[in-house]
Amino acid sequence: EVYNSDDEQWYFMEPSPKQSTIDTLERDPCERWFCQPDRFPGTPVYAARLDRASSSGVVYPLAWEWNSTDVPGEDRTEYYADICSKCR
Repeated sequence: EVYNSDDEQWYFMEPSPKQSTIDTLERDPCERWFCQPDRFPGTPVYAARLDRASSSGVVYPLAWEWNSTDVPGEDRTEYYADICSKCR
């Protein structure tokens, strides 16, 4: 997921090295492997923030260091649940 500061919106992005098509910001979220209604809620989703000042105290959970509070984050779970609940 990426944040576009021009329009102040979040977009889904997937790496495309072995895919037959290059990913774009305009691609339908329901075409992505992870965006399925049965995954949300239940799977928390976080985005890392580069600017600690704009963070609301949420930290990005690091899989290799669960107790770390060094990386500011944003909880995106509600957004994913809303968008992915519309996929069929």
